[in-house]
Amino acid sequence: MAIQTASTTELDEAQRIIIAKARYTAEHVAPMLSLVEHFTLSKGEKQLTIPKVGQMTASDLTDGQDITDSEDIGMTAFQVDTEEVGLKVIITDKLARQLNEDVFAMIGKQVGDAMARKKDKDLLDLFNGLSGSWTGSQAMTVANYQTVSSLLRAVPSPLPLVAVIHPYQAHLLKVAVATTGTYGWHTGISADVLTQWQVATIAGVPCYEDGNITATTTAHGAMFSRTGCLGYLQSLADTTERERDASLRATELVIVCDYEAFEIDDSYGYDMFLLCATPAVA
Repeated sequence: MAIQTASTTELDEAQRIIIAKARYTAEHVAPMLSLVEHFTLSKGEKQLTIPKVGQMTASDLTDGQDITDSEDIGMTAFQVDTEEVGLKVIITDKLARQLNEDVFAMIGKQVGDAMARKKDKDLLDLFNGLSGSWTGSQAMTVANYQTVSSLLRAVPSPLPLVAVIHPYQAHLLKVAVATTGTYGWHTGISADVLTQWQVATIAGVPCYEDGNITATTTAHGAMFSRTGCLGYLQSLADTTERERDASLRATELVIVCDYEAFEIDDSYGYDMFLLCATPAVA
């Protein structure tokens, strides 16, 4: 068990010696939680059941003849359970006294970032399970982005649609639309991509970058419906507690959340498993 003491390597050097404010490891923006449908379990509830009804068919009628066929609701349902996620940090009294920073505030930011990253990655991992998939050694282009948009609209998928891709894939998409050097565009989508640190909205579908996507030479990006494809079920929000251990002369800081990331309807999403090579510097 890792216990953060006053003599722990590196931490020892931050006590009374370093006056500068502690620097934090930069985190990627984690947009996924804000792009999926949310559900909450209330006290006394242990499971979420999501029903889905089928389609009915209307038929041509003949005057004076009875309607002989009837339609079924065609309801199906599936259940979702949650699981606990959390982490613990142990801070000795001596470290808390001697560290220049407010150690609990510093660690609070770190554990908060860790939980946000975990939730983001759990939702990103669902991309690989989507039934629709564009797989191959192809680059992210405006053409295939529009193609996936058309495929999802034809399902039909509930609108609005969004896309989330790796920054290297976003680079290829930006290069494809920001072609001022070739075409001399100075307004519209080309100018927007050049002047803003964001991916363009193409075919009516906004695109977001997420550096938490695992990438080698390829990566799983995805386009999906915000209101019917992926879900986040929460039973317990991020809860932080401190527990005093007098004999250890230390305090435990524990953060726990109870949730599940899951597919609602994977036909409303499309896995874009495309090239994700490191951009070359000219």
